[in-house]
Amino acid sequence: MNKMKELVLQDGRTALLRQAEEMDAEQLLALARQTTSETPYLGSEPDEYDFSIQQEREWIRQ
Repeated sequence: MNKMKELVLQDGRTALLRQAEEMDAEQLLALARQTTSETPYLGSEPDEYDFSIQQEREWIRQ
């Protein structure tokens, strides 16, 4: 069961927050690589995300 939570943002809009699912694996890897390449102030580097999509799916499943 995937829990979802609706949040009200400061500007009054709502956002739906949900747990990652296996189908999100490819997009999550792309986001992680993009955000780590945009700033040197994160604790990770883009090349640390060398997981395959299947490995990311397995990690989400855990």
